Amino acid sequence: MDTKMTIIRVERTHRFSKSLGGKLYVDGSFVCHTLEIPWRWNKKNVSCIPPGRYTCFWRYDRGRVQVENILCPGGMRVGVQIHAGNVPAESTGCILVGTLLLDNKVQHSKDAMALLERAIWGTELGP
Repeated sequence: MDTKMTIIRVERTHRFSKSLGGKLYVDGSFVCHTLEIPWRWNKKNVSCIPPGRYTCFWRYDRGRVQVENILCPGGMRVGVQIHAGNVPAESTGCILVGTLLLDNKVQHSKDAMALLERAIWGTELGP
């Protein structure tokens, strides 16, 4: 089983009434837009993660990308994933992705996941 680790960068670009919108980069290249729930001091399940650079890997058991090394008060935050979804209610502290960012939502989320997988693993490899 391939356990390739990849560095991603999450950047925030928009503050909406119920969410934060941003951009996700792999190896310095823009891949897709992000949507996260608002900042609540990096608390598990109710907050976005801090913007920054993170390692990630494919979670075979969930079919998602898992983000690692998220510093938070008292240690490390675990279980944050990048996955398909369109509105903040579909996230409990995870990062939703889409090819189009709108007010409090992303669209074409499954297409964005395919772009992210291709950016991380290339066209011949993959989870």
